Amino acid sequence: MTRSTDVPASIAGYYFQILLACRELVLLCNGNLSDKVILEKGADIKLVTGNNTCIESKFYKDEYFTRNHKSVRHTIYNFYNDFKSNLTNGKPVSRYIYKTNVKIAEEDRLFFDKWNTTNFTTKTDCQEYIKFIRYCVVYESVIRTPYKSNFEHFKKLTKRKFETITEYLDILLLHLDTYPNDIGLYCDAMVEKDVINFINTVRFQFFVGSSNKKRTAINNIKNEINYILTGYSPNLTIDDCNKIRHKIMEDFYDTIVDANDNNGLSVKDLLFNINNHHMIKQKHFDNTLISMFCNVYEEKIDELETDLIQAELMDDFDGIRSTFIQIVEKFFECAKNISLDVISKTIIIGPYPYEPFIILDLIKALSVLVYYKKVEIDSISFFYLNGINNISLKNIGEFCLKGTPNSRHTRNVNALVTAFIEDILKKATIPDGNEKIVFNVDSRNCRLCMFKKEGINDILSNIGSCYTNRLTQELLQSLDFKCTECLKIEQNSTFVKDNLDKFMEDNCNDTSA
Repeated sequence: MTRSTDVPASIAGYYFQILLACRELVLLCNGNLSDKVILEKGADIKLVTGNNTCIESKFYKDEYFTRNHKSVRHTIYNFYNDFKSNLTNGKPVSRYIYKTNVKIAEEDRLFFDKWNTTNFTTKTDCQEYIKFIRYCVVYESVIRTPYKSNFEHFKKLTKRKFETITEYLDILLLHLDTYPNDIGLYCDAMVEKDVINFINTVRFQFFVGSSNKKRTAINNIKNEINYILTGYSPNLTIDDCNKIRHKIMEDFYDTIVDANDNNGLSVKDLLFNINNHHMIKQKHFDNTLISMFCNVYEEKIDELETDLIQAELMDDFDGIRSTFIQIVEKFFECAKNISLDVISKTIIIGPYPYEPFIILDLIKALSVLVYYKKVEIDSISFFYLNGINNISLKNIGEFCLKGTPNSRHTRNVNALVTAFIEDILKKATIPDGNEKIVFNVDSRNCRLCMFKKEGINDILSNIGSCYTNRLTQELLQSLDFKCTECLKIEQNSTFVKDNLDKFMEDNCNDTSA
């Protein structure tokens, strides 16, 4: 059996995929010891047993899908290509399942209900479905080489001009009804009997229930894994199941890291973890890091989208949103081998635990700078930099991102700087000098650029620190204090860009000392 899902380009989607791979493996716990699940980085989850089934799981915020949703269309296209490849290479024909956390729109419910429950034998029985497969395959093909140029030529020949590809595609499909031999110009040749056979191999599992939130989907999968594990071994507690699940997910991550020798995880590996769960120790990343990120990630994306809409930054909407997602992924990539204690020590001010809200707020602000200054995402690095810096942007420089959950500090400049100085002295993280400290603030009154440097001596005197000397004082006075206020998305693009220019200046407020 082969079950597959695409790995979406987001940390949440990445977490979903590893979690799904974990579920697929525990579903095999009563199978052959050699049965396995293979998680391929950036591609598929493959489950290898005696049968051939391909499952593609999609997670979206949408409440409903119609049959024409891009996710459905693209998945049909991928399934059909896999189906044709198997036929061409003489491999066994797979069965395909599309699974999503989204409900199907009411107007298309009967369409998919009939599809899921019917074994079609003739063209007359499934004419509507043949047209739908052709629509999906042609749509996805004409936006790709080598068929894109033919489609562009077709568009120029149409008497009426349209604004969307869908409108042109409708005309093209009508053309293909009249001239079916032309289909080879716009996609790979489609043999009707093969299309009918393909239709019979595909089934759909849309969400049924009251909530389709990603967080609900995550919890449902976790609960399903726990249910299967306790069914296999009734003596397991929920804590035991969580520990086993975390270990399996980390083992999957191991297989991705060594992509050249990726044999996946077998039922034998699973049973070893179950039988030795009391000895399990997490090796790579604290699973809490990922799960906590996922719990706030979707909320922060929604918040960012709202800010962009309110500021009427629609021209930059996709760019800034994509930048935010990519920086989060970059942070996750850099943080996966670092303990939560180190991350907290590096970013969080004070004796507080790991705070994903603060980290994502800082990344959200940073996205504005990275997007408008055209910083390459691949050039961004986190942690283990010069002095107390924890992020580096190519052609821009290094920064030290700092935040605290203490609202009293984030609303008062002196209180925030005092908390910052106390924190780095206690943690013995002395700066090299001249670092740019970027604080996450939640009040216009807390403008760090207004802080007067001579105030540092007063702060050191007030806290009576025994850790300071003349050199430390000079290093602290050399720091450049900035905040996220100039990186906020508000009013309009001109306002945002003006504030960004101020942020890039040595003194972004004329009243600063």
